[in-house]
Amino acid sequence: MNDADDETEGTCYESLVLQALRADYDPAVILLFSVFKNDWNLQDRLAPVGWHYNLPMVSVKDAVVEQFQLPPEEGRLISKEQYFHDIYHPTSRASHHGRLSGLAV
Repeated sequence: MNDADDETEGTCYESLVLQALRADYDPAVILLFSVFKNDWNLQDRLAPVGWHYNLPMVSVKDAVVEQFQLPPEEGRLISKEQYFHDIYHPTSRASHHGRLSGLAV
């Protein structure tokens, strides 16, 4: 959900989470926090919703940003240039990078 400048300060996000939690088909609800190319995301603002409803949360930021700074011989799995298609979206290579999947769990 794109609500960085949302005047409701996260109320729309929480409403969306509640809709999922109350759905008749009982879906699994996991909060996934992506990351922008400038190493920023909304997890600090939106994680309280996950804590309140005791939901699992995955942070792509926590999984990949620190390793962007490392040389390959010290643990970098993928560079920032390889990861991002534009300033917001990962490339298909990043989305299917098998070694990264272990970081986000």
